[in-house]
Amino acid sequence: MLQLFEYELPFRSAFKTGSSDFKNRKGVLIHYHENNIDFVSEASPLPGFSRETFGDVRQSLLDQKRWIVDFLRGNFTMQNIRDLNEVSELNLPSILCGLSYLSLSILAKRQGKTIYHLFDKKPPQEILINDVIGHASIREMKNQIQSSIKKGFKVLKIKAPHPLDELASLLGSIQKDHPDIYFRLDANQSWPPSELKEIFGQLEQLPIEYIEEPCKINELSEIEEVQQMSPFPIALDESIFTINRLKTALALYPNLVLIVKPMVLGNILEIHETISQFRSSFKRIVVTTTLESRIGRTMTASTASLIGDPQMRHGLHTGHLLADDLLPDFKIENGSIQNLPKNPAIDIFSQIKTSYLKKLG
Repeated sequence: MLQLFEYELPFRSAFKTGSSDFKNRKGVLIHYHENNIDFVSEASPLPGFSRETFGDVRQSLLDQKRWIVDFLRGNFTMQNIRDLNEVSELNLPSILCGLSYLSLSILAKRQGKTIYHLFDKKPPQEILINDVIGHASIREMKNQIQSSIKKGFKVLKIKAPHPLDELASLLGSIQKDHPDIYFRLDANQSWPPSELKEIFGQLEQLPIEYIEEPCKINELSEIEEVQQMSPFPIALDESIFTINRLKTALALYPNLVLIVKPMVLGNILEIHETISQFRSSFKRIVVTTTLESRIGRTMTASTASLIGDPQMRHGLHTGHLLADDLLPDFKIENGSIQNLPKNPAIDIFSQIKTSYLKKLG
Protein backbone atom coordinates (compact mmCIF):
# COMPACT_ATOMS: atom_id res chain seq x y z
CA MET A 1 0.00 0.00 0.00
CA LEU A 2 1.31 3.43 -0.93
CA GLN A 3 -0.02 6.65 0.60
CA LEU A 4 0.94 10.23 -0.23
CA PHE A 5 0.44 13.11 2.18
CA GLU A 6 1.03 16.81 1.79
CA TYR A 7 2.56 18.41 4.89
CA GLU A 8 2.90 22.07 5.79
CA LEU A 9 4.94 23.12 8.84
CA PRO A 10 5.28 26.68 10.18
CA PHE A 11 8.70 28.34 10.44
CA ARG A 12 9.45 30.22 13.66
CA SER A 13 10.48 33.18 11.47
CA ALA A 14 9.83 33.67 7.77
CA PHE A 15 12.37 31.92 5.51
CA LYS A 16 13.73 34.55 3.13
CA THR A 17 14.96 33.88 -0.40
CA GLY A 18 16.02 36.29 -3.10
CA SER A 19 12.48 36.43 -4.48
CA SER A 20 10.10 35.97 -1.55
CA ASP A 21 9.51 35.15 2.12
CA PHE A 22 8.03 31.78 3.14
CA LYS A 23 6.18 31.20 6.41
CA ASN A 24 5.74 27.44 5.97
CA ARG A 25 7.78 24.45 4.79
CA LYS A 26 5.84 22.19 2.45
CA GLY A 27 6.57 18.70 1.21
CA VAL A 28 5.06 15.37 0.22
CA LEU A 29 5.35 12.48 2.66
CA ILE A 30 5.65 9.06 0.99
CA HIS A 31 4.40 6.11 3.06
CA TYR A 32 4.75 2.50 1.89
CA HIS A 33 3.42 -0.48 3.86
CA GLU A 34 4.67 -4.01 3.21
CA ASN A 35 4.43 -7.16 5.37
CA ASN A 36 3.30 -5.13 8.40
CA ILE A 37 6.30 -2.82 8.10
CA ASP A 38 6.01 0.93 7.45
CA PHE A 39 8.58 2.80 5.35
CA VAL A 40 8.56 6.60 5.13
CA SER A 41 10.44 9.20 3.11
CA GLU A 42 9.65 12.62 1.70
CA ALA A 43 10.02 14.76 -1.42
CA SER A 44 10.19 18.45 -0.56
CA PRO A 45 11.70 20.99 -2.98
CA LEU A 46 12.96 24.17 -1.32
CA PRO A 47 11.79 27.41 -2.98
CA GLY A 48 14.74 29.47 -4.16
CA PHE A 49 17.07 26.44 -4.27
CA SER A 50 15.25 23.60 -6.05
CA ARG A 51 14.52 23.77 -9.76
CA GLU A 52 11.12 22.09 -9.40
CA THR A 53 8.12 23.45 -7.48
CA PHE A 54 6.04 21.80 -4.81
CA GLY A 55 3.15 21.66 -7.29
CA ASP A 56 5.34 19.83 -9.83
CA VAL A 57 6.30 17.24 -7.22
CA ARG A 58 2.80 16.67 -5.90
CA GLN A 59 1.30 16.23 -9.37
CA SER A 60 4.06 13.92 -10.65
CA LEU A 61 3.77 11.66 -7.61
CA LEU A 62 -0.02 11.50 -7.93
CA ASP A 63 0.18 10.81 -11.68
CA GLN A 64 2.77 8.04 -11.20
CA LYS A 65 1.39 6.50 -8.02
CA ARG A 66 0.43 3.24 -9.77
CA TRP A 67 3.88 2.93 -11.35
CA ILE A 68 5.58 3.55 -7.99
CA VAL A 69 3.46 0.87 -6.28
CA ASP A 70 4.35 -1.69 -8.96
CA PHE A 71 8.04 -0.76 -8.69
CA LEU A 72 8.16 -1.06 -4.90
CA ARG A 73 6.27 -4.38 -4.93
CA GLY A 74 8.69 -5.86 -7.45
CA ASN A 75 12.04 -7.52 -6.83
CA PHE A 76 14.03 -4.39 -7.64
CA THR A 77 17.80 -4.22 -7.35
CA MET A 78 20.41 -1.50 -6.83
CA GLN A 79 20.57 -1.15 -10.62
CA ASN A 80 16.80 -0.56 -10.75
CA ILE A 81 17.16 2.18 -8.11
CA ARG A 82 19.93 3.71 -10.21
CA ASP A 83 17.61 3.55 -13.24
CA LEU A 84 14.87 5.59 -11.52
CA ASN A 85 16.57 8.56 -13.19
CA GLU A 86 15.41 7.21 -16.56
CA VAL A 87 11.71 7.50 -15.69
CA SER A 88 11.05 10.89 -17.23
CA GLU A 89 7.76 11.44 -15.37
CA LEU A 90 9.59 11.15 -12.03
CA ASN A 91 12.82 12.88 -13.00
CA LEU A 92 12.62 15.73 -10.49
CA PRO A 93 15.48 15.88 -7.95
CA SER A 94 13.38 15.92 -4.78
CA ILE A 95 11.25 12.98 -6.04
CA LEU A 96 14.38 11.01 -6.96
CA CYS A 97 15.82 11.77 -3.53
CA GLY A 98 12.70 10.57 -1.72
CA LEU A 99 12.09 7.52 -3.91
CA SER A 100 15.72 6.38 -3.94
CA TYR A 101 15.93 6.63 -0.14
CA LEU A 102 12.65 4.74 0.26
CA SER A 103 13.76 2.04 -2.20
CA LEU A 104 17.15 1.63 -0.54
CA SER A 105 15.45 1.23 2.85
CA ILE A 106 13.04 -1.40 1.49
CA LEU A 107 15.83 -3.29 -0.30
CA ALA A 108 17.98 -3.28 2.83
CA LYS A 109 15.11 -4.60 4.96
CA ARG A 110 14.32 -7.40 2.47
CA GLN A 111 17.99 -8.45 2.61
CA GLY A 112 18.12 -8.28 6.42
CA LYS A 113 20.54 -5.35 6.32
CA THR A 114 20.58 -1.65 7.10
CA ILE A 115 20.79 1.03 4.43
CA TYR A 116 24.43 1.56 5.51
CA HIS A 117 25.36 -2.07 4.84
CA LEU A 118 24.21 -1.66 1.21
CA PHE A 119 27.15 0.76 0.91
CA ASP A 120 29.55 -1.42 2.92
CA LYS A 121 29.38 0.90 5.91
CA LYS A 122 28.36 0.50 9.54
CA PRO A 123 25.49 2.47 11.11
CA PRO A 124 26.93 5.68 12.63
CA GLN A 125 27.47 5.96 16.37
CA GLU A 126 27.18 9.74 16.09
CA ILE A 127 27.16 12.41 13.38
CA LEU A 128 29.13 15.60 13.92
CA ILE A 129 27.14 18.78 13.24
CA ASN A 130 27.71 22.53 13.23
CA ASP A 131 25.42 25.22 14.56
CA VAL A 132 24.22 28.15 12.47
CA ILE A 133 24.40 31.77 13.62
CA GLY A 134 21.99 34.01 11.74
CA HIS A 135 22.84 37.54 10.64
CA ALA A 136 21.83 40.08 13.28
CA SER A 137 23.31 42.93 15.29
CA ILE A 138 26.78 42.29 16.71
CA ARG A 139 25.33 42.04 20.23
CA GLU A 140 22.68 39.51 19.13
CA MET A 141 25.24 37.45 17.21
CA LYS A 142 27.54 37.44 20.25
CA ASN A 143 24.69 36.11 22.39
CA GLN A 144 23.86 33.44 19.79
CA ILE A 145 27.52 32.36 19.57
CA GLN A 146 27.91 32.12 23.35
CA SER A 147 24.68 30.12 23.59
CA SER A 148 25.91 27.68 20.92
CA ILE A 149 29.26 27.23 22.65
CA LYS A 150 27.51 26.47 25.95
CA LYS A 151 25.54 23.74 24.17
CA GLY A 152 28.79 22.11 23.09
CA PHE A 153 29.05 23.13 19.43
CA LYS A 154 32.66 23.37 18.24
CA VAL A 155 32.07 24.67 14.70
CA LEU A 156 29.80 27.63 14.04
CA LYS A 157 28.54 28.62 10.62
CA ILE A 158 28.14 32.40 10.61
CA LYS A 159 25.92 34.18 8.09
CA ALA A 160 28.23 36.95 6.86
CA PRO A 161 26.67 39.20 4.21
CA HIS A 162 28.51 42.25 2.91
CA PRO A 163 29.54 44.54 4.61
CA LEU A 164 31.11 42.64 7.51
CA ASP A 165 31.28 45.73 9.77
CA GLU A 166 32.46 44.53 13.22
CA LEU A 167 32.20 40.80 12.55
CA ALA A 168 35.97 40.21 12.41
CA SER A 169 36.42 41.95 15.79
CA LEU A 170 33.62 39.88 17.32
CA LEU A 171 35.08 36.60 16.09
CA GLY A 172 38.52 37.65 17.29
CA SER A 173 37.20 38.25 20.82
CA ILE A 174 35.41 34.87 20.77
CA GLN A 175 38.63 33.18 19.69
CA LYS A 176 40.53 34.62 22.67
CA ASP A 177 38.04 33.12 25.14
CA HIS A 178 37.43 29.89 23.21
CA PRO A 179 40.53 28.87 21.21
CA ASP A 180 38.99 25.48 20.34
CA ILE A 181 36.10 27.02 18.35
CA TYR A 182 36.18 27.21 14.54
CA PHE A 183 34.07 29.34 12.22
CA ARG A 184 32.61 28.89 8.78
CA LEU A 185 31.58 32.12 7.08
CA ASP A 186 28.68 32.02 4.62
CA ALA A 187 28.68 35.10 2.40
CA ASN A 188 25.82 33.87 0.18
CA GLN A 189 27.69 35.36 -2.83
CA SER A 190 27.38 38.89 -1.42
CA TRP A 191 31.02 40.00 -1.22
CA PRO A 192 32.05 42.26 -4.15
CA PRO A 193 34.88 40.65 -6.14
CA SER A 194 36.76 43.95 -6.08
CA GLU A 195 36.87 43.84 -2.25
CA LEU A 196 37.74 40.18 -1.75
CA LYS A 197 41.44 40.76 -1.13
CA GLU A 198 40.72 43.39 1.53
CA ILE A 199 38.06 41.24 3.25
CA PHE A 200 40.33 38.18 3.29
CA GLY A 201 43.00 40.37 4.88
CA GLN A 202 40.63 41.38 7.70
CA LEU A 203 39.90 37.73 8.48
CA GLU A 204 43.36 36.24 7.98
CA GLN A 205 44.21 35.69 11.67
CA LEU A 206 40.90 34.04 12.57
CA PRO A 207 40.27 30.25 12.94
CA ILE A 208 38.12 29.95 9.83
CA GLU A 209 37.50 26.45 8.51
CA TYR A 210 36.23 27.71 5.15
CA ILE A 211 34.42 30.54 3.44
CA GLU A 212 31.23 29.57 1.66
CA GLU A 213 30.21 31.20 -1.64
CA PRO A 214 32.13 34.46 -1.10
CA CYS A 215 30.97 36.08 -4.37
CA LYS A 216 28.70 35.43 -7.31
CA ILE A 217 30.22 33.33 -10.09
CA ASN A 218 28.74 32.54 -13.48
CA GLU A 219 31.07 29.68 -14.35
CA LEU A 220 32.75 27.25 -11.98
CA SER A 221 36.09 28.16 -13.52
CA GLU A 222 35.83 31.61 -11.91
CA ILE A 223 36.26 30.07 -8.46
CA GLU A 224 39.89 29.23 -9.21
CA GLU A 225 40.94 32.89 -9.04
CA VAL A 226 38.99 33.36 -5.77
CA GLN A 227 40.68 30.31 -4.25
CA GLN A 228 44.13 31.62 -5.17
CA MET A 229 43.35 34.93 -3.46
CA SER A 230 41.97 33.40 -0.25
CA PRO A 231 44.05 32.30 2.75
CA PHE A 232 41.20 29.89 3.63
CA PRO A 233 39.55 26.98 1.78
CA ILE A 234 36.58 28.01 -0.35
CA ALA A 235 33.28 26.11 -0.22
CA LEU A 236 30.56 25.92 -2.87
CA ASP A 237 26.90 25.43 -1.96
CA GLU A 238 24.27 27.06 -4.16
CA SER A 239 26.68 26.83 -7.12
CA ILE A 240 26.31 23.01 -6.91
CA PHE A 241 22.70 22.69 -8.03
CA THR A 242 22.92 19.69 -10.39
CA ILE A 243 24.78 16.38 -10.49
CA ASN A 244 26.70 17.65 -13.53
CA ARG A 245 27.89 20.74 -11.62
CA LEU A 246 28.90 18.47 -8.72
CA LYS A 247 30.81 16.23 -11.11
CA THR A 248 32.63 19.18 -12.70
CA ALA A 249 33.63 20.62 -9.32
CA LEU A 250 34.87 17.22 -8.14
CA ALA A 251 36.86 16.66 -11.32
CA LEU A 252 38.50 20.07 -11.62
CA TYR A 253 38.81 21.42 -8.07
CA PRO A 254 39.90 18.73 -5.59
CA ASN A 255 40.66 21.25 -2.84
CA LEU A 256 37.24 22.87 -2.75
CA VAL A 257 34.84 22.07 0.08
CA LEU A 258 31.57 21.00 -1.52
CA ILE A 259 28.25 21.45 0.26
CA VAL A 260 25.83 18.72 -0.85
CA LYS A 261 22.06 19.03 -0.44
CA PRO A 262 20.58 15.61 -1.35
CA MET A 263 17.05 17.02 -1.78
CA VAL A 264 18.38 19.45 -4.42
CA LEU A 265 20.61 16.95 -6.28
CA GLY A 266 18.36 13.87 -6.50
CA ASN A 267 19.05 10.12 -6.48
CA ILE A 268 21.13 9.26 -3.42
CA LEU A 269 22.75 6.30 -5.16
CA GLU A 270 23.86 8.55 -8.03
CA ILE A 271 25.19 11.18 -5.62
CA HIS A 272 27.18 8.51 -3.76
CA GLU A 273 28.62 7.05 -6.94
CA THR A 274 29.48 10.46 -8.39
CA ILE A 275 31.43 11.50 -5.29
CA SER A 276 33.06 8.06 -4.95
CA GLN A 277 34.40 8.37 -8.49
CA PHE A 278 36.51 11.41 -7.59
CA ARG A 279 36.88 11.41 -3.78
CA SER A 280 36.69 7.86 -2.51
CA SER A 281 37.56 9.10 1.00
CA PHE A 282 34.73 11.70 0.82
CA LYS A 283 37.15 14.38 2.05
CA ARG A 284 35.79 17.93 2.12
CA ILE A 285 32.19 16.82 1.44
CA VAL A 286 29.72 18.51 3.81
CA VAL A 287 26.05 17.46 3.74
CA THR A 288 23.23 19.82 4.70
CA THR A 289 19.45 19.77 4.96
CA THR A 290 17.03 21.91 3.00
CA LEU A 291 15.02 22.71 6.15
CA GLU A 292 12.80 19.64 5.68
CA SER A 293 10.65 17.96 8.29
CA ARG A 294 12.29 15.54 10.68
CA ILE A 295 11.61 12.78 8.11
CA GLY A 296 13.70 14.57 5.48
CA ARG A 297 16.36 15.59 7.99
CA THR A 298 16.72 11.96 9.02
CA MET A 299 17.19 11.01 5.36
CA THR A 300 19.82 13.74 5.07
CA ALA A 301 21.57 12.70 8.29
CA SER A 302 21.92 9.08 7.23
CA THR A 303 23.05 10.25 3.78
CA ALA A 304 25.71 12.37 5.52
CA SER A 305 27.03 9.13 7.03
CA LEU A 306 27.25 7.63 3.55
CA ILE A 307 28.78 10.46 1.53
CA GLY A 308 30.03 13.07 4.01
CA ASP A 309 33.54 13.67 5.36
CA PRO A 310 33.53 11.83 8.72
CA GLN A 311 35.97 14.37 10.19
CA MET A 312 33.84 17.41 9.31
CA ARG A 313 30.66 18.82 10.81
CA HIS A 314 27.46 18.66 8.76
CA GLY A 315 24.59 21.13 8.45
CA LEU A 316 21.84 19.10 10.10
CA HIS A 317 20.85 21.33 13.01
CA THR A 318 17.87 23.03 11.37
CA GLY A 319 14.89 21.49 13.18
CA HIS A 320 14.77 24.40 15.63
CA LEU A 321 13.88 26.73 12.74
CA LEU A 322 10.43 25.09 12.59
CA ALA A 323 7.75 26.04 15.12
CA ASP A 324 6.49 22.45 15.08
CA ASP A 325 7.42 19.21 13.35
CA LEU A 326 6.10 15.81 12.33
CA LEU A 327 8.38 14.08 14.85
CA PRO A 328 10.57 15.22 17.77
CA ASP A 329 13.99 16.53 16.76
CA PHE A 330 17.24 14.53 16.94
CA LYS A 331 18.94 13.90 20.23
CA ILE A 332 21.83 16.38 20.05
CA GLU A 333 24.68 16.41 22.58
CA ASN A 334 28.01 18.26 22.42
CA GLY A 335 27.65 19.14 18.76
CA SER A 336 26.67 15.72 17.47
CA ILE A 337 23.53 13.71 16.68
CA GLN A 338 23.22 10.71 18.95
CA ASN A 339 21.30 7.46 18.57
CA LEU A 340 20.19 7.77 14.94
CA PRO A 341 18.18 4.55 14.27
CA LYS A 342 19.93 1.83 12.26
CA ASN A 343 16.94 1.77 9.90
CA PRO A 344 15.84 5.44 9.92
CA ALA A 345 12.92 5.10 7.48
CA ILE A 346 11.25 2.12 9.15
CA ASP A 347 8.38 1.91 11.63
CA ILE A 348 8.08 5.61 12.49
CA PHE A 349 4.84 6.28 10.62
CA SER A 350 2.61 5.61 13.64
CA GLN A 351 4.55 8.24 15.64
CA ILE A 352 4.04 11.06 13.13
CA LYS A 353 1.93 14.04 14.20
CA THR A 354 -0.98 13.86 11.77
CA SER A 355 -2.41 17.34 12.37
CA TYR A 356 -0.06 18.75 9.69
CA LEU A 357 -0.85 16.06 7.10
CA LYS A 358 -3.35 16.15 4.25
CA LYS A 359 -3.89 12.91 2.35
CA LEU A 360 -3.45 13.13 -1.41
CA GLY A 361 -5.26 11.10 -4.04
